[in-house]
Amino acid sequence: LTQAVALEPNSADAQSNLGWALVNCERYEEARAALERSLALRPNAPVTWRNLAIALLRLKQGEAALDAATRALQLKPDDVDSWCNRSVAELMLRRWDAAAASAERALSFNPAHFEALVNKGLAHLELHHFELAEATFNTARAVRPSNAELLAHRGRLFMLSGRNAEAEAEFDAAVALDPGLQVGWQGKAQIAMLNGNIAQAMAACKRVLDQ
Repeated sequence: LTQAVALEPNSADAQSNLGWALVNCERYEEARAALERSLALRPNAPVTWRNLAIALLRLKQGEAALDAATRALQLKPDDVDSWCNRSVAELMLRRWDAAAASAERALSFNPAHFEALVNKGLAHLELHHFELAEATFNTARAVRPSNAELLAHRGRLFMLSGRNAEAEAEFDAAVALDPGLQVGWQGKAQIAMLNGNIAQAMAACKRVLDQ
């Protein structure tokens, strides 16, 4: 791809393809630069705006990612992934109601979209709409029964709802599936503290620090 760009430096397609390849290689700053070069050449490309939003999300640049996702949607309003990207950016910016609405728009096009379901559940969790969050997470679990991050989100939901035994079981299941999942170990540490088990809490904290 780099050679293709060298041969065609003014090709929007070549720059866009390079940018997406760099996203997949986790070279996000370089990806952003390539995607922005592509958009300078062809600004009305919804897929390129969508991919730029993804790169910016990986760089934790919520406002810029929200702008890119919005541009993508202006060009292609039925793009499920761009609605999902927008909801992630809004979660990052702590705009819970907006995040829930964007996730709902994604689900209006694809009711089984896993990421949109998770985003909707997270937004309602932050709003303390616990019943709605649990129902949404349950739907997401039917789509992907063995997703460790989802189990950890369910654990946090149960913990905030005062259902500590269920929370502990979810966090245990999450780290069993993915022993490197920090949010799972963090949850285990919090539950152990709530249960007065200081030794277990310290062991879980150590696992977080060792990641």
